[in-house]
Amino acid sequence: MEYIINLMKKYNFTEYETKVYIALLEIGKSTGYEISKMSSVPRSKVYNTLESLLKKGLIQKTINNQVLYTAIPVDEFINMLSDSLNKDMISLKQSLNQHNTSTFDHNEIWNIDGYDNVIIKAKNLIKNAQSELLIQIWKEDIDNELMELLKAAQERIVNFILILFSETGNYEMPFNRYYAHYFETEKLAEMKSRWINIVSNGNNMMMSTIYNHTLASALTTQFEPMVFLAREYIVHDAYTANILKNLDQNTKDIFGPHMSKIRDIFKY
Repeated sequence: MEYIINLMKKYNFTEYETKVYIALLEIGKSTGYEISKMSSVPRSKVYNTLESLLKKGLIQKTINNQVLYTAIPVDEFINMLSDSLNKDMISLKQSLNQHNTSTFDHNEIWNIDGYDNVIIKAKNLIKNAQSELLIQIWKEDIDNELMELLKAAQERIVNFILILFSETGNYEMPFNRYYAHYFETEKLAEMKSRWINIVSNGNNMMMSTIYNHTLASALTTQFEPMVFLAREYIVHDAYTANILKNLDQNTKDIFGPHMSKIRDIFKY
């Protein structure tokens, strides 16, 4: 309940409004008196709360022998909220663009702090990718929205490379255009962190360090030399993955369990 209350507050619903709406979802049509008992909203507050919810469109009432209230279905509420948010975002974008007269410096390097902000930037880069998308990412950092964005990207983009890392060795994805990395244990020992590296459209990049689902940082830029280096890094990872995928068994035996000898690059 506390989670729902806090989430609803983000969209301007009070604690009492949330409790009343949830109570109506659970008990169906009811009187104000019954709603007060079921929701733990005081009777002195419940009728004002019901009137507020009526104005916001979350509930309806009927007048027969007595006044009864009922909640609109959850799907209807979410669609209504989504439509309202979309209209607000369009209006906000138009209003902000009226003030957007600054020019973007392509040579600057920008920092991003916080896991959620890194994920948001990654999603935006994937959404905006049209001609090319190169990405290294850990499965542990792919939420449902990010998964859908990746699925859509690999369908629309010819120059698409995804290098997938996994702490558990689970490389299952709902599409086929990706390479499993397989050297996670060694890389985690070296780096002490996960990462998401992205190059979008050949002119925009992000490289990040992720310690956990709170602590993370990234740099992002359109500075051409850095974009070039990031792109080459991911492309050469794909070259290696493509070679490993197609090795014959004899060669695999030479490189040993988990192909570990491939990493002995300072030996001759």
